[in-house]
Amino acid sequence: MTSTPPARRGTRPRLRVRRAAAALTALLAGAATASLAGAPAQAAGAPDRARVPMHQCWVNDVAAPPGDTVSGTNGDDHIFCDSDLENVTVSGAGGNDMIEVRGLVIDSAIMGGEGDDVIRAKHLVPQKASSMVRGNRGNDVIKVATVSGDGAERGAVVHGDDGNDK
Repeated sequence: MTSTPPARRGTRPRLRVRRAAAALTALLAGAATASLAGAPAQAAGAPDRARVPMHQCWVNDVAAPPGDTVSGTNGDDHIFCDSDLENVTVSGAGGNDMIEVRGLVIDSAIMGGEGDDVIRAKHLVPQKASSMVRGNRGNDVIKVATVSGDGAERGAVVHGDDGNDK
């Protein structure tokens, strides 16, 4: 039976170490330049909609991908967002859903969908568009802590819609 001897220290070519160090230096230099520049560059006159909305949301304990929508299923869902929503629509779809948003709801919509839904939102903050919460069909419970700024004048909307809502 033959065995391969263990690799000895110092037998790796130093070229890899130098390349790795150079790559790390370039990466750190790029990160420093980006952080000094502030926000990512955007083309002149490009609309705000060009950026991808970022949020931390989960649907039934599965992370929702970043984008302009967070959608539940036709069954009972628990949708939880632990960050601000800006230009995002959260939809429970069908079923009896629990939707919780702990951050600001900035120019965004939270829609319960069909079913008896419970929706909790902390702060509606309309800026350029409406910030709204709608229960849609069903006997819904909606709780909104605050409406920031001019509220109704700027487009803060809370509707229970069809059903016996609270």
